[in-house]
Amino acid sequence: MTAVEEEASRLMEVLPETLPVTQALKERFEAQGYLAFDKVTSEADLANIRSTLGNLFTRRAGFEEGAFYDLAGVGDEDGNFLLPQLVDPRSFAPTLTNTEFFRNALEIARALLGPEATFMADHALMKPAD
Repeated sequence: MTAVEEEASRLMEVLPETLPVTQALKERFEAQGYLAFDKVTSEADLANIRSTLGNLFTRRAGFEEGAFYDLAGVGDEDGNFLLPQLVDPRSFAPTLTNTEFFRNALEIARALLGPEATFMADHALMKPAD
């Protein structure tokens, strides 16, 4: 395991309220163009997000606006979608922007991209379990 991987692993063992992005992680991001985190929020926050998104998908929030559709484009005549997608779910559930996940993701973005980084867009996919 490299020093950067060890640092990332250590950070993920205990999730503080804010996620520090170390110089080593910044260098990895600059070299590879991405970072992968095993965990950026608590289990309770994740459960809340899943519940909120599940509700949005169940009621097909955004369908009338064109924000909810089958990404695979093969929905049947009964309205069953193979790969339902919701563009900008926070528009239909603004509480999503008040989650630990949102705060941590924004902190990571600002640490990597600069303090001017801001939230631009989001989308959610409901993938089949198989």
